[in-house]
Amino acid sequence: MPSRLISIFITTLLLTLLSNVGNSFAGLVSENGDDEKCILKEDDMWEVHAWFFAEAATITLKILTSKHFDGHLKDYVDNFLKLVYSREIERSVRIDLYNISRTRAKRSIQVVNDFGNYDSLPELPTALRVELNQARSFSGDQEEAYVIIVWNEIVLEHYLKSQPTQIIRNTRATYLILFVEHYDNTCIKNEQFGKILPMIWHEFKVLNMITLAPCSCNPRIIFKYDPFFYDNSTMTWGLIKHRTLSEARANPFRVINTLRSLKGMTLNVTLFERTPSAVKDLPETMIHYDCMHTDLAHGFSGFDGCVLGNMAYYLNFVVNIVDSSDYGYQLSNGTYIGSLAHVVYKKADFAANSRFMTALDTRNIEYTTPVTNDVACFIVPMPKRMPQWVMIFRCFKIETWLVIFIMMIVLALCFNFGRRIDFYNRIRAVPLANDLVDVFGISVGQAVPTPTSIYHQRVILASCMIFNVIVAGIFQGSLFNSFSRIVYYPRINTLQELYDSGLPIATSVDVFQDGKSEILKKLKSRRVYLSEKAINRSAYRRDIVAVERRQDAFFLIQTKFVSDQGVPMLHVVPECPSSYFLAYAVQKNSPFLPRFNDLLTRFLESGLINKWYRDTLYGFIMRKKIHTKVLEQIQKAFNFEDVQTAFYLLALGIIFAFVIFVFEVIFAGINSRFASRKAHKNTVLLTNK
Repeated sequence: MPSRLISIFITTLLLTLLSNVGNSFAGLVSENGDDEKCILKEDDMWEVHAWFFAEAATITLKILTSKHFDGHLKDYVDNFLKLVYSREIERSVRIDLYNISRTRAKRSIQVVNDFGNYDSLPELPTALRVELNQARSFSGDQEEAYVIIVWNEIVLEHYLKSQPTQIIRNTRATYLILFVEHYDNTCIKNEQFGKILPMIWHEFKVLNMITLAPCSCNPRIIFKYDPFFYDNSTMTWGLIKHRTLSEARANPFRVINTLRSLKGMTLNVTLFERTPSAVKDLPETMIHYDCMHTDLAHGFSGFDGCVLGNMAYYLNFVVNIVDSSDYGYQLSNGTYIGSLAHVVYKKADFAANSRFMTALDTRNIEYTTPVTNDVACFIVPMPKRMPQWVMIFRCFKIETWLVIFIMMIVLALCFNFGRRIDFYNRIRAVPLANDLVDVFGISVGQAVPTPTSIYHQRVILASCMIFNVIVAGIFQGSLFNSFSRIVYYPRINTLQELYDSGLPIATSVDVFQDGKSEILKKLKSRRVYLSEKAINRSAYRRDIVAVERRQDAFFLIQTKFVSDQGVPMLHVVPECPSSYFLAYAVQKNSPFLPRFNDLLTRFLESGLINKWYRDTLYGFIMRKKIHTKVLEQIQKAFNFEDVQTAFYLLALGIIFAFVIFVFEVIFAGINSRFASRKAHKNTVLLTNK
């Protein structure tokens, strides 16, 4: 109910306003004849307005007042509004009234005109209308439009300096500026727009803007600024062009900037070498499979270089490479470094290295449409090779080894107990050590040392031999495996194992999802920043964890980070923390973004981006395989390193035997001295008797 009351109030207010405007307009027309001061009712003007705002969903009317010209401005606005609402136009119209001394709008009213629809406007030819809509979609946001009514360019310039964000809210919207100053003695000329229109382009990058001075002696002239025109005489870019309303009505392309071609304009682009997405040194196998136009991208290939080269070719712009070494990021003090800094500080129009789309960067840059997606994964050093002597004992866990030795002792005790007692209840003294040696011999495949005719002893021996077949078979299989392939220590396969490793994580991209899980919070506390490439340090110094795209990581591991024996130097942790879309970065409110998005969509949907990436990937992998030399023969004789465990065990046994021998000598000497003393004592006793 309150909303309906507000609607009724606004409607009543509007009708009252229109009634007053009608009375004012009637008096004005009766006094000045056919409104000789300003053109308002000419069909050419309204038809040009119709196609200029053809796709606009909302039209915002911005009235920029000034204290010296409020009366004249009000008269024009009243007449203009009456004609707007008398025409059959279905639009959402918003009226913003600005005062030169205020920082925000004084009045804002939103009215929806339901008096008609777009079909009642003068129709352009279908082919021309389709072509026009397509061309305009390249250069901005057609759904948002602004009409700025201001006295002259001096007042507008003052507003742009004092309230820039209020006047130019969306740089990619469509703008119509109406200068309503009455030029009685002089006519509006290009020189009067020679400052304001170029300034709007250089400061705000507004591309879809036309101006009209309907109250001047040249009221039917439309002005626009073409930033892509090169003046050979002055060797500068940019030209103010003008067309009459009838010319614009006959051919709308004369007064709009379509961005079909940049006409050789130079764009500053950041692009640094990054394998495999941006490379200069192409493999020999790719000489005849180039993506074309890499010369326009300063020799860069890979799918980033191919994208830049083809965009430069189709949009006809010259690439000026701005030096950069990495993606860059925001420091704790708020400043930016790397290629990101060039875009944020408007030193570069386009960052041609595809990057992860993160929400934190959108405050100062914009992303193009995504060109692919990938997962951000942790790259850790490959575990070291397991020593030969360790591999033999890793066939069983420590608990299993203990159980095996305990079972051997139990079997020896059972066998010894069975040999000590026979069926005649006679107890024989059989050393336990002999039975331990016998059981160990059976366990390693030796023959039964002492055959027995007692059945329960035979059962014990049979159980021992079956146990030996299973355990010894597993052990021998482990020996074969240790000699037939290279075995490494366990790899890091989970985020928890990564945290337990204690390695710091070097990354400029926040891949920790703001600590959504406890383990990611712990890993984020290990984050560090490096001036060198983290993946290189991880491979060669083995003291850091890097973050890389999964597809690129597998490629780099196969082509760059491989040892002379063909063994990978890095390992990709299977548990990856986050996935991202990859896109390119442009300046905030860049006028080139819609056209870039159109081309990138064409490249993506045609499969070209995927093809360029795969071609580069397979080319480098093939070159690596061709140039890799096999340093080891398929068949070779065992060396000392292969059988070192046997020598270690033999040396350990000899040392242990030597220690026992020393103890035996010591105890034998002690026993002999004790026996000598005892014999001497007995001799003395006998002598005394």
